Amino acid sequence: MTLPRFAIAIIGLALIASCQLTDPTETTPRADACGASDLTYMVGKRAAEIDVSDTAETVRVIGPDTAVTMDHRPDRLNVHVDDDGVITKLTCG
Repeated sequence: MTLPRFAIAIIGLALIASCQLTDPTETTPRADACGASDLTYMVGKRAAEIDVSDTAETVRVIGPDTAVTMDHRPDRLNVHVDDDGVITKLTCG
């Protein structure tokens, strides 16, 4: 049994109509979701003197020999410090 051309056309249109283009801004997290770019003034200060608890939900301090997990969390603020505890850079992830 073969389907008439009309039925095939209706099925094709239904399949095409079910496809939606997504807006990449809805699914892509902000590059600076943790607010690191707003905190660049902290670079060069001692991490112990800074309170970033109100800036990001999750904060981790990463020293030169600190082991870190490889999971990427855009909302997490990474505070990179040197051996003296001075902030060298701030990143999200």
